Amino acid sequence: MKNTIKMERGGSVRAFTLVELLVVIAIIGILIALLLPAVQAARAAARRMACSNNTKQIVLAMHNYMDAHKTFPQGAMLDASVYLWSVALMPFLEQGSAYGELDFNYTAGKVYYNDPNRSVLRERFTPYTCPSDTNRRMYSWSGSPSGGATFSLHNYLACSGNTVNSSAAYNGWGPQWPETGDDYVQHKGAIFRGRSSGFWSKLDDITDGSSNTMAVSETIQARQENTNDHRGFIFYTHATLFTAYDPPNTLNPDYIIDPSCDQASNLDAPCIPDAVNSTLINPGSTLRVYKLSARSRHTGGVNVGLADGSCTFVSNTINLDTWRILSSTYSGKSINF
Repeated sequence: MKNTIKMERGGSVRAFTLVELLVVIAIIGILIALLLPAVQAARAAARRMACSNNTKQIVLAMHNYMDAHKTFPQGAMLDASVYLWSVALMPFLEQGSAYGELDFNYTAGKVYYNDPNRSVLRERFTPYTCPSDTNRRMYSWSGSPSGGATFSLHNYLACSGNTVNSSAAYNGWGPQWPETGDDYVQHKGAIFRGRSSGFWSKLDDITDGSSNTMAVSETIQARQENTNDHRGFIFYTHATLFTAYDPPNTLNPDYIIDPSCDQASNLDAPCIPDAVNSTLINPGSTLRVYKLSARSRHTGGVNVGLADGSCTFVSNTINLDTWRILSSTYSGKSINF
């Protein structure tokens, strides 16, 4: 007997059977399944675009800084101080209020983990935050000297060439440019240098061309709250610069200061503490060695801000020599990427 619904005027209309209803639900489910990846891809693309815009704003802020001071900002200077590129750019990224609260009196012990600096650096700054990342994590160093202070993690690092950094190599890295196959790769020029170098680049120093020289790229935060992994803590001397020693999103481990290698909370980015890694670079050496690679949560590559103020997306599969040349200011080599 057919299912019917009686109509007031004597007519009738056939209702859906259970089978028909299930078919309709199945079709809707299939459509959702087909559309969902497209929606997710669109959202990922929007986040990547927002991250790209941040990168571009950072390199433009570098140029505004240069207009005001005639040089690019110092990369990192004095261990634990707030003399960093990321701090210097704050007034040029609409963060002047926070910048004005910082105390730069290093000789009086005003470093990143002492107030008022500690309070300021707990804040999250939108221009330094990529929406593709976790964006709520806090770096927590329980050991001396920070005494358990927590700090916000962010996502952008300045380029310091293509070699590893060591406690002895910060003051003028080697002048050689090995052609191929050299584990001790050294740069010819970098816009930003490490601690105590007292080095400020000028645009005239970039003889390779500002459109062929990297100024800034990305890093990723640990996914675990209150992590001991300091990658992303861009207001710390040893975590504010990246090198092009390895390609973007490499599976090779970062070499970071002990005890800030929290592998469990940052499985996307392998790491080795400096107590171990010095022997990997120079067996028998007692130098502390650091190496942070460019990393992102985007599929396939990282955003890169170039010294001319532009931004581009660089693939994980970029030729390693090309990637390293991009990190140099005067390699003397022509590239097409």
